[in-house]
Amino acid sequence: DHPQSASLTASLDGLCAGTKLERDRSETAVQSALATDLSSALATVAAWLDTKWQAADSGQLEPEAWEQRFGCLRASCLLLQHLQPPVSPELLRRHLDRALPLLSDPEFRVRVAAGECVGEVCRRDQPTEAAGGGDSGGFFVELLRPLILAGIRDNLERMTAGDARDASPSDSSRPDSPSPMMSAERHDKEAIFHDTAGWKNLETWMRCLLCVVDGYGSGFARLLDDELLELVFSTLRHTNRFVRETGFQVLAAVSRGDAAPTACRGRIAEQLATGLSDNWSQVRMAASLAARNFLLKYVDERSKPPPEIQRLLVPPLCLNRYYMAEGVRLFNQETWRLLATVVEGPRLVSDNIEQVVKFYVEQSRANNHAVREAACACIAELGYKVDPAVVQPHVPQLYSALLVCFDDDSWPVRDAACIACGRFATAHPAETAGMLDRLLPLFTANLRDSVPSVRQGAAASLRCLVASLLPSNPGLGDALLSELSAGLSQPASQPESSSAASGLASEPALFGVAAAKRIRDNDEALHTDRTMYSCGSLAPKMSPGGGCSNHNFRRPAEPWEIADGCVHLLAELCDLPELRPRLADLLPLLAKATTYRQFAHHFALLESVLRRLPQVASGLGKPVFKRHLEAFLEPVAYALEHRQDSQLAAAAAEDCLAGLARLLGPGILRGRIEQTRDPRLLDALSPLLPP
Repeated sequence: DHPQSASLTASLDGLCAGTKLERDRSETAVQSALATDLSSALATVAAWLDTKWQAADSGQLEPEAWEQRFGCLRASCLLLQHLQPPVSPELLRRHLDRALPLLSDPEFRVRVAAGECVGEVCRRDQPTEAAGGGDSGGFFVELLRPLILAGIRDNLERMTAGDARDASPSDSSRPDSPSPMMSAERHDKEAIFHDTAGWKNLETWMRCLLCVVDGYGSGFARLLDDELLELVFSTLRHTNRFVRETGFQVLAAVSRGDAAPTACRGRIAEQLATGLSDNWSQVRMAASLAARNFLLKYVDERSKPPPEIQRLLVPPLCLNRYYMAEGVRLFNQETWRLLATVVEGPRLVSDNIEQVVKFYVEQSRANNHAVREAACACIAELGYKVDPAVVQPHVPQLYSALLVCFDDDSWPVRDAACIACGRFATAHPAETAGMLDRLLPLFTANLRDSVPSVRQGAAASLRCLVASLLPSNPGLGDALLSELSAGLSQPASQPESSSAASGLASEPALFGVAAAKRIRDNDEALHTDRTMYSCGSLAPKMSPGGGCSNHNFRRPAEPWEIADGCVHLLAELCDLPELRPRLADLLPLLAKATTYRQFAHHFALLESVLRRLPQVASGLGKPVFKRHLEAFLEPVAYALEHRQDSQLAAAAAEDCLAGLARLLGPGILRGRIEQTRDPRLLDALSPLLPP
């Protein structure tokens, strides 16, 4: 056994190595040795620890060598994890006495390891019922509770250099006294610093508490009292987001199973609702985990959560299913599916419609553009998943929120608001008719937007609007047909280089948003004498549209973009019987729009026409479309001939031919191509047609 013992000792020494990779490899080797020969390995680890702790007591370990302390704590954790029960309280106390002083170590990694070691001690120190009917909390009541409470309380606040200046006497009459504006700017910077920087020992004390709760498991319910719970709640309201995140991780452990007393569940739900609406995605994620642990009790019992719990948690859970951060979004979607096994999702929303609507409206005004976008998506969901009779009293309030979002600086918010209004037009036509004068200009503005997805969303939403309101508003069709006629004629006035982009970068690879962003990025005035922050850290605190993923560069649409929006609208409206004959009269204009090729982006317009053409043909019907088929054959051939210039347009041309062949029949399509007697069309199109 001596070679094995020597190898294990070398691995234990590796726990104190200077590089993380070597420490991780050594820990894996120690775990493997413990799994292979438990009794011998435990004796070796215990002897190694005794030697190290004796060296520390005699001052033989350098205080700067934090790796030595870290390695000893990791070895203690591994030893405690593999000890066979029962474990003597004296042995647990020895490990605890070594770990507790290191909870205030200058090195963050040592403090975290000390907390994990304390958690392993608690795992072996389960509370028991005392003889007098009370609870014996073991080490927690005697040692850990007062120490952890003091550690958290003492680190809740800190003083920065700015705070120290504020605390000292000042003479406002001195010439160098800061102006109110400078003082406000300094306080803003310090608030951001408090929100983003580390918070010394507070976070690690919270992690220690988390390890203690995890260690005791369900037994911690006997040890949880109002004082401890209120202290945890205070960290959830802390200005620093790292502290809030760790606080919700603690709450997640407290909420697991029956750990949280029934009397406290209402107060815990209030805190969870706040965390699920936090500006920081990391805090939302921690709160989402806590919310799932909290709700799993009801899922496991197959019982509906109490009404007061539903009113607090259903609205933010719904919204986070559409949140931009993927982890938060997917996690809350799964939580909602779990909850839906007890009560159907639409029923949950219907039962709490007052709170849901109020929350959505509030979130539509949030400073974070991702939250506003999610709120609009949730409002749209109310339009097609919830009983219209339940939503009907709240439609004016919801429309008011959407109208504000229509003018948002962030284009995803504008797009989501437009789609939501289209959903509501289908579900609530009577209420929508009264707002048509306000909605129609907003829809058409989105149809002319410079962002392609916004134009497509506007076209789909206008189709919903027309389908719902055209029978009672014949003038709506006239207005849109005029819009289509004017828009499809726009490419004729498209210059080779757009005047709308004057002053922007002239490289052909950059246009629109990218060019505007380059100008902003190179503006020295915007980036001189400014505080520097990590990417995205300011986004939640800035005005709407702020942050590293903002979309607030707006410019007037170019003529070809206006025509592109009309192409999508024409395709969406073609299946409406009331408009079908008049839309067919616009096909020559549609074909003519593809012949204007004097501008660089004519391939983008051509791609849209070709992708939508089979839908147009299907909507108008074969007899009507065949009269105009020949006018579209040349644009298809042009896209195929210029594959090297635009792969997307060429792919759209291939799909267009395949779609028309399915609709009209391959033989008919081939015959119409051959009737043109144009060698160019025959060479370009015939090889792609089905036999």
